[in-house]
Amino acid sequence: MYPRVTEILQSAGLVNFGMVNANILERASDFGIEGHRVCELDDYHKLDITTVDPAILPYLVSWQKWLVDYAFEITAIEPEVKNDKYRFQGHPDRVGLWQGRRTVVDIKFTTAISKVTAIQLAGYDLLLGGGYRRLVVQLLADGYKVVEYKDKSDKSVFLACLTINNFQERRK
Repeated sequence: MYPRVTEILQSAGLVNFGMVNANILERASDFGIEGHRVCELDDYHKLDITTVDPAILPYLVSWQKWLVDYAFEITAIEPEVKNDKYRFQGHPDRVGLWQGRRTVVDIKFTTAISKVTAIQLAGYDLLLGGGYRRLVVQLLADGYKVVEYKDKSDKSVFLACLTINNFQERRK
């Protein structure tokens, strides 16, 4: 089994939640998991809106608004992707077309977008074969924020993280 993109970033030390209160971290994680589930069901047109937690509903509305505003055409929802050349795997939140170009999207329910998101999306781009636009959509209760990552060195940083992960795995 290959390591996942997020595991690779953690292994390299780029992601560390050790300083966050465990209860706060658990609540935030649960909220993000539920938010992703609701958006996924909505994207598949299988969501019963009456079952949505009222706290999640404004974020779903923000996601729906982003899809319309950006005219994003979803081609895959959380696909499981493996890269046999580099021996890693992951599941980008959304893959699709934006302005006629292949695009990979990460959806965040966080209060701030981590700088590591650029590297995470570079890993997803590499998984998908390269050449994808990389967007993060931060969903907020009253809208959304979007960041597009264009730094070509992000791929090298991800590959360095993968090398660190592989080194640590060999030493276990």
